[in-house]
Amino acid sequence: MQKLSNLFIFIAVSASAARADPPQNGFCIENRDTRSAVFVVDAGAFYREVAILAPQERLCTPEFDSPRNGTVSVFYDENAMEGCSRLTSAGKVEVLLQYSDFDNCLWLVEDAQ
Repeated sequence: MQKLSNLFIFIAVSASAARADPPQNGFCIENRDTRSAVFVVDAGAFYREVAILAPQERLCTPEFDSPRNGTVSVFYDENAMEGCSRLTSAGKVEVLLQYSDFDNCLWLVEDAQ
């Protein structure tokens, strides 16, 4: 198996985008845990982005012409083989409240404002 760092390109998230509303027809993931972790938003063939998010930061897809469903994931670090993933839909913010390996994370779902 390859390590996560070999599979993803990490992209820095600016503080101004940390609490952005979900984009039209897109979705977000937000870190409300007490530590930084590796986060992924994945809209299939349309878009995928990976970033290390500090607490209170948010990662979103771009705007789409029509609603997109997808997956959000979180990993403890770039070497982690296991993490947590959730299916999500347009207009949602999937909030990580507490990270725990093997899909045992504690989540909250928020709708777009």
